[in-house]
Amino acid sequence: IYGMRTIPVLEPDIEGYAITITKAGYSTDTTYDTGPSNPHPVQPHLTIETEAITEATFAIDVLSSLGIDVVKLDDSPGSGITVLVTGTKLIGTTPDVPKYAETVFIADASGHIAIATMEWDTYTLVAELPSGDVSLPFALDPGVTATVVITPHTYELEVLDAAAGNDPLEGALVHLVRADIGYDEEVLTDDNGMAPFTSLQTGEYTLTVTLTGYAPINETVTVDTGDNEETKLLTAV
Repeated sequence: IYGMRTIPVLEPDIEGYAITITKAGYSTDTTYDTGPSNPHPVQPHLTIETEAITEATFAIDVLSSLGIDVVKLDDSPGSGITVLVTGTKLIGTTPDVPKYAETVFIADASGHIAIATMEWDTYTLVAELPSGDVSLPFALDPGVTATVVITPHTYELEVLDAAAGNDPLEGALVHLVRADIGYDEEVLTDDNGMAPFTSLQTGEYTLTVTLTGYAPINETVTVDTGDNEETKLLTAV
């Protein structure tokens, strides 16, 4: 009930006990062999010492599924596009050895990729589009069916002070929303007043820009294919 298991009376051995923890419908956690492909495993096989208690902690959770839809620069489905998927959880360090190593997927005729039984993690998705590679981080929660869209369409907003000189405004909160597809992202402007949004679907979005001491902006903006750039001026109040 507490997720504990005690195994008594084991023979002493150095990294001699391989442990695997799993459950139907759940991810798997395990110990790893020390070898050329993983010289410094995060969780090596267990060492049992004489008259000592050895403890190890493992973590598993409900598996998820991920759908990836790929869109080309002309807004057509990314049929045949290669997508590389890599996780950030590590099973070894120096060098880093990801638990979910880079895996190649090919989009079907509709530009779709379906990946079942995935572990919760933050993944890097790289679509090798004809217009250039598009890299997108995606945090996958446990026990969900998620869909992500990868496109080459971007929107970059420059936020400037409306006063003389039009100095860039750092730290402005730029909020871009499109309710019909569930898109809702916030970005703070950098020291050049820039706020970038990547891998967008074409269409109309609600844009809100706020910064303490300035009048907010609430507008509708249109994202077309390719790179979209705009400049907005904030007025001090």
